[in-house]
Amino acid sequence: MCCKALKMLGFIKRICSEFKLVTLLKYLYCAFLRLILEYRVIIWDPSTSCGMNQVESIQRKFLNLAAYTLKIDHPAHNYSLVLHQLSLKT
Repeated sequence: MCCKALKMLGFIKRICSEFKLVTLLKYLYCAFLRLILEYRVIIWDPSTSCGMNQVESIQRKFLNLAAYTLKIDHPAHNYSLVLHQLSLKT
């Protein structure tokens, strides 16, 4: 699941270099990446902390990409401002 999500994140990263719209990044995340994570987590059930850390690291990588693309200033390792700007929940 994580490998497929990371591949999709790479795809989003390649096509997002030209986009600067908040709504477009949000739609790409929800349509492709979050769909993979939410669907597979139900089947996989990562009850261990290692499994949850893998899923959360993929989400943090997307938020880092979004912050860089949209030029959102945020404290290091604190993506709550980016989540708020994109109107997303963890």
